Amino acid sequence: DDDEMIEIQITKNGSRLSKKMNNQTSDHKNTVRKVSEWLPSSVTAAKDGKLAYEMKISEKKERRRVRDGVNAPKLTGTSQYKVLKSSTVGIRDPASSSAVAFGLQLLHSCLKKSKMDIEDPRNVTLSDSLVPLLTTCVRHCTDNVVITFSLKCLIILLRMDLPSVPQYSKKLGGHCLRLLTLTGATSKTQSEMIQICFKMLTLLMAFSKRKTLTSPSSTPVLSETLNTYDREQSTAAHIKETEHNPLPLGDQQMQVLVSFLQTAVTDYEHHHATFGLIKSITSTNCISPQFYDLMEILLKLTVQSQKVNIREQSRIVFMQYLIEYPMGQHKLESHLKQIVLNLNYEYEDGRISAIKLLEIVIGKIPIPLLQEHTQLFFLPLVLQLVNDQSKQCRESVADCILLLLKRLPSDSLQSLYGYVIRWAKQDGAESQKLRRTSAQLFGIFLDAREDFFKKGNISVEMIQIVCVFLVDELGTGDCTDILLGRDWEVCYFCLICAEKINTKLPSITCSNMQLWKLLLKCLAHPHPWIQRVSSRIINSHISQLDLQNLTKRGQKQSFITLVPGSLFQIARNLCYQLNTDEKQQNESINVLAIKSLTWVLKAMDKFPNLCFEEGADDTFVDSAGVHEEQKDPLPIKKPVLWLMMRLSNIAKSHGTKRREAIFKCFAAFVTTCDISIIIPHIELIVEPLQREISEDSSKTSSFSQPSSFDTNQVVTNKVDLAQEVLQLIEDKCGTEQFQKVCVAVKKKAREKRDKRKQEITSEAIHDPVAYAKRKVLKNQKKRFTQKRKIEERRKSRGASEKKSRYVE
Repeated sequence: DDDEMIEIQITKNGSRLSKKMNNQTSDHKNTVRKVSEWLPSSVTAAKDGKLAYEMKISEKKERRRVRDGVNAPKLTGTSQYKVLKSSTVGIRDPASSSAVAFGLQLLHSCLKKSKMDIEDPRNVTLSDSLVPLLTTCVRHCTDNVVITFSLKCLIILLRMDLPSVPQYSKKLGGHCLRLLTLTGATSKTQSEMIQICFKMLTLLMAFSKRKTLTSPSSTPVLSETLNTYDREQSTAAHIKETEHNPLPLGDQQMQVLVSFLQTAVTDYEHHHATFGLIKSITSTNCISPQFYDLMEILLKLTVQSQKVNIREQSRIVFMQYLIEYPMGQHKLESHLKQIVLNLNYEYEDGRISAIKLLEIVIGKIPIPLLQEHTQLFFLPLVLQLVNDQSKQCRESVADCILLLLKRLPSDSLQSLYGYVIRWAKQDGAESQKLRRTSAQLFGIFLDAREDFFKKGNISVEMIQIVCVFLVDELGTGDCTDILLGRDWEVCYFCLICAEKINTKLPSITCSNMQLWKLLLKCLAHPHPWIQRVSSRIINSHISQLDLQNLTKRGQKQSFITLVPGSLFQIARNLCYQLNTDEKQQNESINVLAIKSLTWVLKAMDKFPNLCFEEGADDTFVDSAGVHEEQKDPLPIKKPVLWLMMRLSNIAKSHGTKRREAIFKCFAAFVTTCDISIIIPHIELIVEPLQREISEDSSKTSSFSQPSSFDTNQVVTNKVDLAQEVLQLIEDKCGTEQFQKVCVAVKKKAREKRDKRKQEITSEAIHDPVAYAKRKVLKNQKKRFTQKRKIEERRKSRGASEKKSRYVE
């Protein structure tokens, strides 16, 4: 009964359980009842051992059987063998995700390979219907493959102007930022998911910017930011404008994204998507402290990055930020000073990148702002121009200074030019470096502002300074051997400046005879650069002269007619250039010398009196031009004969490049000069040409093989050139006269050879000691030649070089 409180004691396996009731009665306190035992059922039990074994095997097979989909049971718990329903529904189902991923791969392949017309309304309508579906896949699917290919398809579709993109822009942008957070964008950027998210955000921001620009209410905010210095008002207007921009991310989300980019921008392998996103953010005029910190990082990367593309992209983004973004005066000056300090970077590539960035800054910022920071730019650039060891850096700095001078107004330019004049007039230990700097800057000023030198006496003053520099460098003596210059760079830059003045302001240089006298001396300077520049100046001057009316009144003034003996000095110094050592032969210098000598030869023939100085003797005093056999001075008023003999004697010396230069000079004479100049001196022209051919024939008839293919090719080219010049002479003078000259030259050479042999033979009687020495030297030379030829034949067969037994 319910009213009775009973204590029931249950005993099982020696254990006792008790349950006490609140209402106890004394009558039933010690009552004990027994509970019956439950035994396993024997209905399904096997009747024998064989049947039990078969039942056990069937149970094992049933447990191992795989059940797919909703029929797959759980493997643990009480419902291990029960049929359960799947907890996944829709796109998160593994089977559905696999099917969706396959379909997205097909869609991406089709969109990527097909050449779809993005302006076709039908294509736009069909593509627009895919945007909601792909957005759903990105937002609600957990499969990385589905998300990746959905984003790839959206990247292709976002290049079209689809109506539904603004509706899903913020959803896609927010979820892309969430994916960046989950995939660890702060630690690794090489993931494909991160790169795709960057590209997706780039296109979304570009789409929002395009919509903002096309809307009628959009107005530029920062167009006058740098022209006016009201930075605070521009910043407030900019913030108000950005509140209405339909960007895919909010302000806080944008700050998080920029913090991701601060880490991603340092990745050198995967930077294309990163810089694309930074450019898009910069174009949206996003303002945040994180973004300004990002620009500081990009400024460092412009010089510190090892990738050329990263340095270039960093320069572009930073320049866009510097021009378009509002900033205070202190911030702007800090950026400009850092750009200038980067000019002193340790490595050449970084310095070149810093110079390019500074050049872009000078070319883009407004003129009032440039004029305010002229001193900040000019002086460091000049120091870098003088002290930098890299040629490419110096050229880039010169271009940067040139652009600076072009943009500055006249008053600022006059101030900078005053610095250069003061440097040029300095005396003391450092005057040489300052002179070199001022001479180099004179040329840059001339290239930048030609109109500046046409005012007043600025150009005349500069010419006088250049002449003073050249006089100090060259000295006042003759320069046929070695000049007294202490530093060739000062002389070189002075000549560059003189060349530019002669090109831009020829009326000033034509009247300065001191300058032309110094240029004549520079023709014989030992440095090839100075020879080349001086040859260019003189060749450009004489090529503009009319040879027929050179001495007539009313013609263009020239130092050739005003300075007596200048024509001879030109010929003598140009012959000096052609007679340099084989290692110092320069093709460009030889070409200029040949052009000038061709004009000089015609002038010598027409105006021989211009070759002599006033009060000079009736002979040429030029020991370098007199051959061994021609010790007597040449007769008066025959400068053409002297020039032909000088060139013929130069060609007698051994040297492939020297002889080629003389042969080309002879070819120019024969082609351009009158026959009246060639006929009297044809023997002097033919003699070195015939000697070259005879020497080649004697080498060919020798028993030895050619030393190498390159040497044989050079000799063949030289002989072919000599034969071509002889053919020109034959065509110019006629076959009969040419044959007579050739016979006379060969006869003269044979007589000279026989005379030399008789002298050697008679030397054995008159001076046996000298004869014995000559014979010993001849035998030594012969043995050396034989060893050399044997070694060359061994090398031609591919044998290794034989080692000498003697150790020096």
